[in-house]
Amino acid sequence: MATNPETERVVREFLDHTDAISDEITSQAEEVLGKVPFIFSYMNERPESFVLSTLGDFYTARPKSMDVQMAEKLRPLPLPLLLVRMPA
Repeated sequence: MATNPETERVVREFLDHTDAISDEITSQAEEVLGKVPFIFSYMNERPESFVLSTLGDFYTARPKSMDVQMAEKLRPLPLPLLLVRMPA
């Protein structure tokens, strides 16, 4: 990765924890939905992609500029990942 050393360190540290983050996302989705979404079993095979995709979906579909209710009304497709509790 061609970035500054601090950015590389932060990204590497994040990627070192993707297995744990992936497991947490899956268990929170199961808690909220009552089951693990079908696609999660396949996405979990690549935890780096799964975690980055989930975070991207969450922050794209729920921008800080609007409240949760408005974001849900504007969301074009159902994304069970959005039910996962993410930090504010």
